[in-house]
Amino acid sequence: EREADDVEAELALFDRAIGQARDDIERINAQMAKNLGPEERELFDAYLHMLDAGALAGDVRSGIREGQWAQGALKHAILEQAATFERMQDSYLRERSADVRELGQRVL
Repeated sequence: EREADDVEAELALFDRAIGQARDDIERINAQMAKNLGPEERELFDAYLHMLDAGALAGDVRSGIREGQWAQGALKHAILEQAATFERMQDSYLRERSADVRELGQRVL
């Protein structure tokens, strides 16, 4: 894994990527509002929550502060979070690992 040359710059890069992903999710949600049921719209809300307050963003920031570059820290955090969901006994929650991976791709 590549190390961060400038931790503050990597944190700023990650914050910009989070902002862009948030904007994309909100735009898609607004465009699809008429065509989606409440359950599908909840998925967009869950994505936004993971971006804002979830452990995912915190794990990425911790990785960056430990010297990882933003993309590497994000990849590591996504794999860890997805693995956590995959180990869950509840099949619905196990399926959410795909949502975590999708969110990671949006941020990248």
